[in-house]
Parts: sequence; structure tokens; C-alpha cells
Amino acid sequence: MAPGSPGVFACGVTDPAGAYGFAIPVEYGNGTGVYYLQATLADAAALTFPYYVAPAQGFSRAPLDGMAGRRAARARIAPGPNDWTMQGTVTGVPDNFDTVATASPYNMNYPSMIDTIPFPYAFTFPAGWPTDCAMMLLDYSAPYNGLLYVRRGLNNTAGVVVEEDIDFSSPYDGSKHTYLVTERTTVNIEGAGFITVSWMTPGGANLPLQSDAGSSLEYPVIPAAAVTAGDRYCLNVGGAQSGLYLMAWSHAPFTSCEMPDPFTCGLSGLTYTGLNHPGASMYDLRIGSDIVEWDAFVTPAWLAAAGTADYTYPDLSGLDGWQPGWGLDAVTYIYAVENEFNGSLPDYFKYWLPAYMQEPFADGAFLKTATCQPE
Repeated sequence: MAPGSPGVFACGVTDPAGAYGFAIPVEYGNGTGVYYLQATLADAAALTFPYYVAPAQGFSRAPLDGMAGRRAARARIAPGPNDWTMQGTVTGVPDNFDTVATASPYNMNYPSMIDTIPFPYAFTFPAGWPTDCAMMLLDYSAPYNGLLYVRRGLNNTAGVVVEEDIDFSSPYDGSKHTYLVTERTTVNIEGAGFITVSWMTPGGANLPLQSDAGSSLEYPVIPAAAVTAGDRYCLNVGGAQSGLYLMAWSHAPFTSCEMPDPFTCGLSGLTYTGLNHPGASMYDLRIGSDIVEWDAFVTPAWLAAAGTADYTYPDLSGLDGWQPGWGLDAVTYIYAVENEFNGSLPDYFKYWLPAYMQEPFADGAFLKTATCQPE
């Protein structure tokens, strides 16, 4: 079907209770992807795929499929001619603070050692969007934990360079956009192998607070004076058992969360069998060849309407425009993913959008994936 407007496709629905399927070919990076959506109208009336969002090369989230998939590398939004910059020098840093973390719509820099004091900084922002940035200084040995700098709703004209120093000398009452971080808490997650906690603002700043291996993690708590209603703590967890992942969002600091249950399925040819994982809201089934990545998003309601717990990749080889090199016989990786999260199906795709182009995830939202790589 042809787009009604650039990047927007729509079709009539004659049976509100029916099950529908869409195939979407997309070019991204150096490859091509074909995406299938198999869902009912109750699952989702409209979906936004991130590859249609400019700038298409940038995403704000790290993918959950670890190092196995083509999208495993943490993607960055490449600064370009439609950006503006705020830069300057970080001054007034107390001598005992030796670690810094930064966040803006274009980057998420984990805590690293400060080489010199004072030191330069630069934040790049997309022009035309109200966006945020944040910086935290840490001292792991002091009786207090950190110093926070946060700016919200920044916007400017493309190409503008704003010179502005960040002063971390007292007072820390917000008058210079700085706050004293004095509280810590611990999150405990049974079955976790690695935990990362960050703090997200509605304007695209995702500030890493702490990460480490194990099933518990102590991390700084953002002071109440610096928090707004749209802010979220983001929890990113990899299971001690391979293939289990968890992401969750909360306005209050996390102290606990549950990992997903393990998932198994079968594979016969190009048919995934046994897609009946309890609690699943969607299956994300991926097959990769040397040239094309194939990805199917299948809901339990669609499978129920078909009367089966199996899914076979459609054969598109007879359609106009098909290229012989797009075949699925050269398989490089195969895995099925079970997803469950609070909210509607579009929230899964919202996860891939640049942070500055989306509303915050709901307080209490979560995304769990249990990966299976059938032989």
C-alpha cells in the first residue's frame, strides 16, 4: 500500500475482531530489514516504527538482545547541521570529587575519572526540541555521595554555540542548577547477574547512576528538590541465566523487581513452535541472513485467532521487487523473545525512539524479555 503521508501507512479494517498482518521493508545502516506485525485490532490500532523517525540513525535505548544481534551495539544519534551546542568549563569542583557522569539526548556517559580540574564539557542538542542535560560528580569515599547539575527545556537555533560554565561550588540549592546528593538506596533482584540504574528526564537526559555485576546494587538517589513528575529511574538488568533481561521505569527509587521466567520454543524450518509462554504480550521472532534481517512481532491474540501456538515466516518470494539474495536459507542467528510490559503494544516500539521525541514511560512500566535460541 502507498503512504497517505510521508512515512504513514493506513488500511481499512472490516472486522474489528479480526487478526491482521503487515510486512514492512526498511533500509537502515548498511543493511535491510523486513518487519512483520501480526496482531489484532485490540492489540494495537496504530504503531510507530522508529526507522521512520528522523534522525533515523539514532536511538536512545540499548537493545535487550545483548551481543547476539545486529542491533547489539549501543546506538548514538549522530550530531549534524540541525543541532546546537552548549559548552564551557566545569569549575568549583571540590577536591575530593574525582568521577563524572553526563547525559543529554545525544549521549549517556557512564562515570569516569576526572583527569584535570577544572575540565571542559560540551552538550549537543537537536534544534527545535526542548531537551535536557545532566551531570553528576561522585565521591565514593565522602559522607555524601555526589553533586548534581541538571538543566531542562533547553532549545535553540541550529548552529548556535552557547558558552556557559558550570559552577559546582556551593550553594547547592538549585540557584545554579546544582544540588547536593546525600542519599543512597539498594535494589535487590533475585536471579540478576548485572544491574544498571539510571535517571531519565522527559527531555532526553538519561544519567547513569551506578552499575555492577551481582544481584544487588547500591546507587545514589536524586534529591527531591531536583525531581519533576515526569522523571523516572530506569532499571536495566541482565539475568545470571543467559537470555533473561529486564527493564523497568519508576518515579520512586527501585528497591526490588522480578526477572522473567525462562522461555523455550522449537524451530522447524522457518516455523517457530510452542509460542505459549505464560504472561507473554508479544513474541519478537528474528532471523538474520547475510543481507536482510527478518523480524516478526506476533501477539498471543493473533496466534489464538489462528488456532495455533506456531508461527511460520511468510513466503514473499513471489511478490514484485523480490530479490533472490533476500532468502532466509543463510541463517546467522535465530532467537525468539518473549516480551511483557505494562501498557499498550506501541510502548514496545516507543522503547526504540529517540528519548527527546517521546513521552516518559509510565510510572511502573516494565519490559521483560526471555530469549530462546532453538537448535
